[in-house]
Amino acid sequence: MNVDRPEKQTVRKLWIEKATAVDSAEGHNSVPLYLTLSGAEGKDIDALIAAGLVSRADNNAIAEVHKFKVIAVEASPMAVLQLQRKFPGLKILEQSFQNIIHGSEPYAWPGKEHENYCRAQIINLDLNEPLRAVIDDEGDIAFPVLAWIAKLAQLHTRPPRIDWTLCLTLHGEILWDERACEFVQDFLADNFRFEEEFALACGGLLGADICEQIASGAAMNFSDLDRGLQQAILMVFVPKFLMKMVQHQGWNIDTDYNLRYGSGIAAPMVTWVCQFTWSTNAKKAPAAAYRQGLKNIFKRAGEIDACGGIIELS
Repeated sequence: MNVDRPEKQTVRKLWIEKATAVDSAEGHNSVPLYLTLSGAEGKDIDALIAAGLVSRADNNAIAEVHKFKVIAVEASPMAVLQLQRKFPGLKILEQSFQNIIHGSEPYAWPGKEHENYCRAQIINLDLNEPLRAVIDDEGDIAFPVLAWIAKLAQLHTRPPRIDWTLCLTLHGEILWDERACEFVQDFLADNFRFEEEFALACGGLLGADICEQIASGAAMNFSDLDRGLQQAILMVFVPKFLMKMVQHQGWNIDTDYNLRYGSGIAAPMVTWVCQFTWSTNAKKAPAAAYRQGLKNIFKRAGEIDACGGIIELS
């Protein structure tokens, strides 16, 4: 994947806009501003520096006052070395994010130091991999990446509670087996029946024919859809399922951006920027918060064209 293509530059701008807004608000000095799976080149760290959110000392190292502000996660020793050369003084957690969050196991949590990093105000999971579906210990369909995010949300509810932003990027190809496709189809069809506004919005994104197929219950293989529709299925399913997973934690979730990109020979990708704001009302009335969150899925849904322009759904 070419990280410098115009679409990716646009995504990176969205991340930095959010980081600038969060940094300008009342901060939480006890946690980092930004935790990132930056990759070897650290393009988003470059952007943070260019925006003035992270400064360098005279020797070009990350300034001492900002060493806790940005945390990188990188498991590859070669990539770690490249980051260390490019950003001396950068705090790097030299392991996979899966190891840091202790996977999707619901009763295993990060250690004290890692817990603090996992409560960052912005967490950027820039993953060049598809959404994987697995069978969990109870024989149910599970999505490990979304389980990680649910654990991050739970960590942010620990005192003092911290509102936070998730930036998530996934490869837009669907590689689910028959059982996983059936699970997702049933999950989406359920809200088509009970949430008319959600069903109408899905129709605008997926098209009436696909929505009718989903609602009919006739078996579908989402991998057989063209790449644009596979991306669109993820645009609907991922934020909806994530909201369901954290429904009782007390979060109001605003999907600030829900975008697909990648055309021609470029890799198909889907990216989200989601704001998690804790409220007593959401804790008391999780169903109402969930319904409102469903409406927000389509607030800024659309695609990024090959020139980097954002085309929102009409």
